[in-house]
Amino acid sequence: VYDRVEGRTLDQILAAGPLEEEQVVSHLESITHGLAALHSAGIFHRGLRPDRIVLDARGIPRLFDPPPPRPPRQSGDEETLREKGLKGEVRYMAPEACLAQEDTTPAMDFYSLGIVACETLLGDQNLHLIAGETVKFWLNWHIDLYKKAVPLAEIDRSISASVSDVVAKMLE
Repeated sequence: VYDRVEGRTLDQILAAGPLEEEQVVSHLESITHGLAALHSAGIFHRGLRPDRIVLDARGIPRLFDPPPPRPPRQSGDEETLREKGLKGEVRYMAPEACLAQEDTTPAMDFYSLGIVACETLLGDQNLHLIAGETVKFWLNWHIDLYKKAVPLAEIDRSISASVSDVVAKMLE
């Protein structure tokens, strides 16, 4: 049973473009506390992405799973994953999830949150820049343990080095 939360999903908010760094840091802090509470109870989200984060009337992020209803998407990468027996949207999946490893860890949720952080700071249209390739290649990028994300501060000089470093740690 979920509380009824009036607000908009983060993906609805991001349709207008990236958020200010201060706002992103505040949201990340709240979401991190929520994930820590879930993890301390032995629960893992396993599907964190912007449409599963609702900002309530006060602007406080709330995690949801399953997500609030959304319009159907065109088939693409997500369909390819389903054919391989994987569930999820490729660009938010941790490497362990892409490799279909059985054990779920808190690190998988924080990796997904790192991708959400990139999207909120860069905007959806620039999200592919962290992998240096188009979104279609993300599945291979996620499972290549030797590839590192391009630091956000190198992509957008307005992003502070400290925030860029935190996001890089989330994506390791």
